[in-house]
Amino acid sequence: MRLVVVCFMLLTLSQRFHAAFAADAGDAIDNPVLAWTQDSEILSRIEHNLNALKQVQATYIQLEEGKPDQTGTLYWKRPNQMHLKMSTRQYLIVKSGTAVFYDLNLGQRTYISIDDLPLSFLLQDPVVLRNRTDYTFQVAHDETRTFLRVLPQSPDQPPLYFLFDKKTLKLMGWAYVDPVGSPIRTHLTSLQQPESLNPDLFKLRQNFPGFEKR
Repeated sequence: MRLVVVCFMLLTLSQRFHAAFAADAGDAIDNPVLAWTQDSEILSRIEHNLNALKQVQATYIQLEEGKPDQTGTLYWKRPNQMHLKMSTRQYLIVKSGTAVFYDLNLGQRTYISIDDLPLSFLLQDPVVLRNRTDYTFQVAHDETRTFLRVLPQSPDQPPLYFLFDKKTLKLMGWAYVDPVGSPIRTHLTSLQQPESLNPDLFKLRQNFPGFEKR
């Protein structure tokens, strides 16, 4: 009986946990209710807030239907430096226009064009959301949230949706649809702006620590 009660409590907590993230950036994907515009005033305010994030340390949870939740830590320092540490023993490091994906499970490195990274425009200094030829930025709102839709000019890249608090325009997460049509939803569980970040975070490595432990 106790085991049944414990299982029920764990299930209830899990449902509440996911319910807390039920209203996320993914709500903007193919949402016919949202009215998308290129409101220059809102885009300017979002630009201002994003440009204030010179150095970031954030934790996140990533949700994808049918897969275990993934957690991790994201660091970025503009211009063009990022370190993404995933709970799946995978890392993405960006340094001065070069991006490398490390998979410790397979002991593999994959080089990626920075232009193919969905978050690459956040690494530019300054962040510019208006009068661009490579992206189109649109905004929409509901009662408590502001959404930013990023439309790359390249047909190979999917739209990206960012979520902000409507009042403060604080960045809360993002979402996109992967090549097989599955929505990927990322929620920032914390966001800090440290005075400095360890330069080694953005060091490209030939032998990433942990390769030998696969």
